[in-house]
Amino acid sequence: MRSAGPAVLLAMLTILALAGCLATRGSDDPESGAFPPALRPLALPLHHLAIATGNYLNTDQRLDRRLFDGKARVGRAKSDLRLTWYGHATARIEIAGLSILTDPVLDTPVDLASPLPHAFHKPLLSESSLPRIDAVLISHGDYDHLHMPSLRAIARRFPQATIILPEGLGHYGRDAGFTRVGPLKLGQNAMLGSLTVTALPAIHATKRNLLGIPDGKAFSWEIRSRDRRVLFIGDTGYGSVFAEIGRQRGPYDLVLVPIGASEPDYLVREEHASPEEAVRIAEDLRARHAIGIHWGSFALAPETRSGPARRFVAAGRDRIEALVLPLGRQTAID
Repeated sequence: MRSAGPAVLLAMLTILALAGCLATRGSDDPESGAFPPALRPLALPLHHLAIATGNYLNTDQRLDRRLFDGKARVGRAKSDLRLTWYGHATARIEIAGLSILTDPVLDTPVDLASPLPHAFHKPLLSESSLPRIDAVLISHGDYDHLHMPSLRAIARRFPQATIILPEGLGHYGRDAGFTRVGPLKLGQNAMLGSLTVTALPAIHATKRNLLGIPDGKAFSWEIRSRDRRVLFIGDTGYGSVFAEIGRQRGPYDLVLVPIGASEPDYLVREEHASPEEAVRIAEDLRARHAIGIHWGSFALAPETRSGPARRFVAAGRDRIEALVLPLGRQTAID
């Protein structure tokens, strides 16, 4: 891993020294050795600074191709449900004849009003290479999920497309050029042709600022057809709410669950599930297929590029169909 700048490193070491022993996930006593809450407001800005300056980029940025062995297709070739993962939380869901793009990040010129983290790879999609898009789902307003240059490109290319966002973020859709904008409150529905899209909880918040201060909501999005159920989760921590969703609304044919950026654990665990917790989320939701997203694209944490995917696949072994997919390859879901 690239070393942090001297000032950042010194500040982080000072905080860690003051903190003493830090708790880790899986501890029998979660309060034992926990990171002191009083120091968290000091450490979080340093974590965000490390992201902004690229200090979490690793020297080894290669993907572990063994993760994809036998995982290129998980269902029938003629399935009515298909998925293409383009990196991070950007995925194309094809269901009931419609094409839905989630949290799109395209290859666009740099925009200082919508800054992106340092990336491991160039975005796969551009305005000219976009497939047909009928609707866009935005999970929350963080820059790497609500990227205004990408939204403007989609609105130009597909002016009749619908954009659905959490309440309070609708103006971003309108500012991007969409004429069909559906900001929803938690629990509300929107119709997309024969599909019902429902706003469900996520344990996260919008932080559309460089200091990481919460300033908006974050949702999970359920997409339901007559005989298919899909849940897209752009960012979340682990919590009992997913078991409740699973009991009330599951099972799900497909769950897209975030698996990366869960380190440092003691700083971000409230809003970023670990790969192991992502498997628990999928189990709680009663998912037939769980596909890990939100990994391997941006340097958001002190973790290797393939580390979250390895842990997710390993944690799901003999428990649930926990998969990661190659970038850009269309996948049929049985």
